[in-house]
Amino acid sequence: MVFPQTPINVTTQLFYDGQWNTVGNAPKGDGVRYDDGIRIVRGRTDEQSTASPSSATFKLGNLSNTYSPHNPASPLFGKIGPNTPVRVKIPPSGGEQVALSLAGAVDPAPGARVETPDAVHLDTTGDMDVRIDAEPDRWRWETYSYTLASPGAPKFVTLASKWHDTGVGTNQRSWVFAIRYDGYLRFRISTNGAASGQLSYLSTEPVPADAGRLALRVAIDVNNGAGGHDVRFYTADTIAGPWTQLGGTVTTAGTVGIFNSSADLVIGSTHAGQPYAAGTASYTGLLHGFELYDGFGSRVAALNFGGYDTFDRTLLDDEGVTWQLAGAAEFVNTATRHCGEIADWSPDWDRSGTDRWVPVTASGVIRRLRQGDKPVDSPMRKSWTQDYLFPGALPDAYWPCEDEDSATTIASGFEGKPPMKLGIRDGFPIRDTEFAAYNGFYGSKPIAEFGVTTAFGDIVGAQDTGFMQALCLLHLPENGIASDVEILNVATTGTTAEWALVAKASTGHLQLRIYGEGGSLIDSSGIYPYGLNGKNVLAGFQLVQSGANIDWYVIVWEQPDLKAGVALKNVSAGIAPDTLLGHRFGKPIRAYISKLGDADGTAVGHVTVRTTQTSQELATLPIQGIHPGNLTRNAFIGWARETAGYRIIRLCQEHGVPIRFIGDPDATPFLWFQPDGNVVDLLEEAAATDGGILAEAREFLGFEYITREALCNQTPALTLDYAAADFSEVPRPKQDDRYIRNDVTVQRRDGSSRRSVQTSGPLNVSDPRDDPQGVGLYDESVTLSLYNDGQVADQASWRLHLGTVDEERYPSLVVNLARRTGYIDTVLGLQLGQRIAATNMPTWVKPENVSQLLRGYDETIMTFEHRFDFKTTAAGGYDVAVYGSDRAGTLGSELATDVDSDDTTLLVSTTRGYLWTEDPAEFPFDVLLGGEALTVSAIEPCAQDAFGRTVASGWGTPDVGPPWATSGGAAADFAVGSGYGSMTLSTVNVRREALLGVSVADGEIAATIATSQVATGNWITAQLLARRFAVSTYLAAQVEFKHTGIVGIALYEVVGGAATFLYGAEYGSYAAGEQFRVRLRTIGEQVRVKFWRVSAGEASAFYQTTTIPVLAAAGDLGAAAMSTTGNTNANPAVRFDDLIVSSPQRFTVARSVNGVTKSHSAGDAVALRNPAYFGI
Repeated sequence: MVFPQTPINVTTQLFYDGQWNTVGNAPKGDGVRYDDGIRIVRGRTDEQSTASPSSATFKLGNLSNTYSPHNPASPLFGKIGPNTPVRVKIPPSGGEQVALSLAGAVDPAPGARVETPDAVHLDTTGDMDVRIDAEPDRWRWETYSYTLASPGAPKFVTLASKWHDTGVGTNQRSWVFAIRYDGYLRFRISTNGAASGQLSYLSTEPVPADAGRLALRVAIDVNNGAGGHDVRFYTADTIAGPWTQLGGTVTTAGTVGIFNSSADLVIGSTHAGQPYAAGTASYTGLLHGFELYDGFGSRVAALNFGGYDTFDRTLLDDEGVTWQLAGAAEFVNTATRHCGEIADWSPDWDRSGTDRWVPVTASGVIRRLRQGDKPVDSPMRKSWTQDYLFPGALPDAYWPCEDEDSATTIASGFEGKPPMKLGIRDGFPIRDTEFAAYNGFYGSKPIAEFGVTTAFGDIVGAQDTGFMQALCLLHLPENGIASDVEILNVATTGTTAEWALVAKASTGHLQLRIYGEGGSLIDSSGIYPYGLNGKNVLAGFQLVQSGANIDWYVIVWEQPDLKAGVALKNVSAGIAPDTLLGHRFGKPIRAYISKLGDADGTAVGHVTVRTTQTSQELATLPIQGIHPGNLTRNAFIGWARETAGYRIIRLCQEHGVPIRFIGDPDATPFLWFQPDGNVVDLLEEAAATDGGILAEAREFLGFEYITREALCNQTPALTLDYAAADFSEVPRPKQDDRYIRNDVTVQRRDGSSRRSVQTSGPLNVSDPRDDPQGVGLYDESVTLSLYNDGQVADQASWRLHLGTVDEERYPSLVVNLARRTGYIDTVLGLQLGQRIAATNMPTWVKPENVSQLLRGYDETIMTFEHRFDFKTTAAGGYDVAVYGSDRAGTLGSELATDVDSDDTTLLVSTTRGYLWTEDPAEFPFDVLLGGEALTVSAIEPCAQDAFGRTVASGWGTPDVGPPWATSGGAAADFAVGSGYGSMTLSTVNVRREALLGVSVADGEIAATIATSQVATGNWITAQLLARRFAVSTYLAAQVEFKHTGIVGIALYEVVGGAATFLYGAEYGSYAAGEQFRVRLRTIGEQVRVKFWRVSAGEASAFYQTTTIPVLAAAGDLGAAAMSTTGNTNANPAVRFDDLIVSSPQRFTVARSVNGVTKSHSAGDAVALRNPAYFGI
């Protein structure tokens, strides 16, 4: 028997002694009291705007004092205590599955990865076979657009590699296996380790976009026996196969060999976690296995990630290879329902003392990170003190100079390192140093301004490595300094005693001076004519010992004006390096700020001295001092133009918090510079700007982020049937106004704002008494950390869209797996941000299937119960347009005439935006009309006539629409032939009409009009009619062929024979038979007209929009003509051609698709049933 006939298979484990230890089930003894239940809360509950800390609460029986951490008699004494990790597991039916989660990285920070050092048996230089069992967060990505790269470059995601091409160790390229942004697999090799020897191979078919978990394989035959080499790509359900070739074999002329590099073998990235080329990224998602074959049968590496567990960092694979996890790499166990930390072990007992227990709450990382609410270090400080920026090569000395205003020394950025003192001698008065005085650097907190007082600090532990770099942030006063100032000096132990970066008086130009023992000047550079007055720069110098000589370089990066969109400027690119002959600089021993004083308020901060190069620095471009993609440069500008996704990943990396990232970080918005704040606040700011879901991970102690884009266009992960009693509580919708926002202002931090208002359509700002779709004003203003003002409008529109989706939400959907065991695996695998669908809902609720977005849940686990209370919101707002596959509705459409419940032909007027498609290839699709769903099988114009027939004494029947009804003059005055319909004006001042039998208030009619003769004596007029009630009451767009040889257009409203002139204009001369096109549109109180010569082409906009004084009701559409009194032409004819009533359109429909049957009135709104909205 299985659950619920037997107790639920739940396990609770505590982590101590370096491993997970199972806690027993003890209704009366020591262990988890499952009869009392375990309650797990995760994500947003009770419709909160942000996520609360996740938690698991339960009781631990403590009769033997096992769970009393301070009791020496406890067997766990010294093993458990504050923040002991705990996890709760319930395996799915297939048993536990463990996978490795990689969270990518901020380029060029090292990516999350698994790596092993180069070894002889891993050097595959001939035939080879690479296999990886992957489950990425997605199989399609946006084009690459990272902070310092050119937007739009192709993006490749690294699967595995043996490749090193950056800095020290460059030209150590062997191979890379990657997937392109559009799903095609790529394999790249180098035959000589250098870029010149690179060869790339692309699969001829892509991996399916909905592949889910899929094993991938590439095999290269370096000599196919026919003078070439072959590359084949494969896929399989798992790494065990069987394998199916993906596309065709890629054959290339010539045999090849793969370079034997010294690079690490890396899964998920490349050597040291660096991108292997511009536009590449580390892998994000789950990994299940990896195998490498030397040739086609000799396996040399084999990792089954299912054989490890949480907190494992060193792995021994099946071939004896030792691997290490690096970066944001974490094991996840599919059985884990919660992973948290127990902060409080306070005991409890009953009055008798015979029953004792410990009520515990195991919380996620948010609770701990919120404790103390300490702001994060500034970007500059973080970048200089993080080992991932300088792996194995942190600065020897670092003074941030971000001390508070009452400081008397400058604290070191490293624990245990000496501070900088103020004054040349101990005890020298501080005098005029102003701490926390200058706040102009994006990447720093306020730094100190210096006057006549010097600051100095000892450099402890530095070695003579032949390399030294000294940098600082520098701001000279706007008006310059009165005398030369040695901004940054570094004393050394070699034959050069001191190196000084000098700012020149008045101009702010830079110079480098070199001193010997006793302060004698050995050499100095020229003066670099780049004025720094008033500018914010990262400045310094770099020394490289080259035999008996010293190569030196000046480094200057200017902080851009981010508000003006100015790029970061490498000033030092224009400063030539130089060489000092016959000297050594040794090692640095002391650094000075403003050694000679008189700095006149110059701001200096983040003084850094280091003597070790890293693999991130370009040996070929030392003049720049900093790798073009180096984190310091990004930190210098406060990480401005970093995407929200990369900021979330980076902040987690900086604080040692694992993260599972779902979605493409490149597809999140660019952010403004990072402000001060607690790390959770900064994560929430980035998440709010993107609009995704930030929560604590279920499987490990860390975060999970689902991007806004990843929330869109999902298929349901769980479908529940109301009719089948899948819900254990009645799902009750909320139809209130909690989330209505129809007037949204988005304010960019430090920038502009944009307002977006819903003035018509569902939930608009109108008073409900004036507009049945109006609800009144619901306004809000949000401040977002956007990079530039150009992003604000889209953000305001998107938030207005979400706030005006007229859809019920279900705050609570409750399922008890003890009653619905068939859903156990699906529910256990459900992730935040996925969709839950509810079908066959009761008819007294909205007669549509329900689609909700999972934002949180409250889970209760008991011995014979497993209950989920899903916290959801309406998902419809996240159905967005995909170019080429989705439909966008008109901006406004309505019924033109009343319809009964069984009518299958509708007349629909478009009141705003484009007309409905009439392309047969686009049908069928569904529309909504008054809550009834209808399937549209065809749309055509209400009426259309090309006059391709021959008719005498009338106009007959048009190509589309009811027969023409002619009146006025003689019957013989009306005829169709020669490709047009004509009205012969055989008598003067007699009006002739042709009506279509279509009566609407709002519509559009157009026709091509000509006259057979140029008018003489007086005018000939031709009219298109709308809202025609009688021969003496109508709206008309009148073409006036004047006897002066001039043609004009006029708008008239005629009521009871009295004409009101609304608009008129002349358009030059005309000839007999010359064609003119007229369009007349009526919408509500407005009438619009457009008039043009057919030979000249149609203008882009209507010429005139005028208010209609009287006529507002439905009336006929048609045409008319007349020669006015005094006209002397003999039987002139007015010719009409290509007449079309484009609105209303005639819809052919099937009724009651959703079970709703009803009649509808003219004016009722018609809209797509599932419209596609544009995302951002």
